[in-house]
Amino acid sequence: MRIYTDNDYSKAYSWAEASTNLEYPDYLKTETKRALNSLKSFQGENVFNIAFITDIHYTMKDLNRLRMKRILNVYSEIAEKIKIERLVLGGDHICDACKEYKIDAFIDLKNQFGNIKFYPINGNHDDGTIWDMKLKNEISLHHLLPEERYEIFYKDANPDSNNLYYYSDDKPNKVRHIFLDSNDIDYIFDNGKLRYRGQDMFAFSQNQIDWLLNDALKFEEFGWSIMFYLHGIPHENQKEKMEKNMWKNVTVLYNVLDAYKNAADVDYSFGEGDFKRQIIADFSSYKRGEIIACVSGDTHKNMECISNSGYACITQQNAFPFYYDPPETERRDGDKTEVALAIITVDKNKRSIYVTRLGKGEDAKLNY
Repeated sequence: MRIYTDNDYSKAYSWAEASTNLEYPDYLKTETKRALNSLKSFQGENVFNIAFITDIHYTMKDLNRLRMKRILNVYSEIAEKIKIERLVLGGDHICDACKEYKIDAFIDLKNQFGNIKFYPINGNHDDGTIWDMKLKNEISLHHLLPEERYEIFYKDANPDSNNLYYYSDDKPNKVRHIFLDSNDIDYIFDNGKLRYRGQDMFAFSQNQIDWLLNDALKFEEFGWSIMFYLHGIPHENQKEKMEKNMWKNVTVLYNVLDAYKNAADVDYSFGEGDFKRQIIADFSSYKRGEIIACVSGDTHKNMECISNSGYACITQQNAFPFYYDPPETERRDGDKTEVALAIITVDKNKRSIYVTRLGKGEDAKLNY
């Protein structure tokens, strides 16, 4: 592996000296025990559990590797005691860096998981386009195309295509987990420079929309449930992105899900310019599933609500504290707040969702 200097990556997600070198310190064991006491009480017939870790912003530093070991030890103990159907990584996997560093960091992060299977979704920091912006380059040099990210990090979860969007069926529980790419931009070059950056453009490609409408939302029989996962979607914590016009067409998801729930046929265009998309589907003829929740990251905040259409919207805190200005002063090394992950338990009989947050954050309950 290449030796990198401080100029090759952002240190915003590097952190101070560790208070202990233990890979599973007592304060995290105590937090895990607390969470397990709650989680065990939620288990029963027609119940499934999802683990969600997001916005890792991984840096190849020994202290960051130590923190990954800690959060995965928390996860592993929970997974030994209750059945976790999917471990989902919510995007922004790697810190901002030059292209070579991004590639090595993706490989290094993947290696941290060992035999633990995970399902990643794409985040706006993951294509590396921010680095050319930081260097004020006139030619784009540091981006990772979707097919490059797929080969490095997504292939094991989605072996059937080279897309960063895909779904995975949990047949015993009749649950389809749909993983969307909310930064699915077209990589168009103008004189060697990218016209758009995944860093600050939230959009669905026409191919992804067609796949969602004509494949992912279709079932061979009634009785299935649907869980959506994507990195970013507009809500009350996203005012800055709205003001900067970063949401190009992802808000169409709300319209699609509403129409799907109501078995309404759709045929219209949405978005403008290069981000204009055609939305065509005959939902009235579908054997439709029931949408339970949309789970996302991006905001570095915890939030949960019920949409007007009745499904849950859950946003999860970043996995580790960040240290850019302003720093996360309420999170520190040496207590449970140094990590953040969520176990989302769905009780289909009670139509209840329990969000058990380990580390930073409060537990929550919603009814859908």
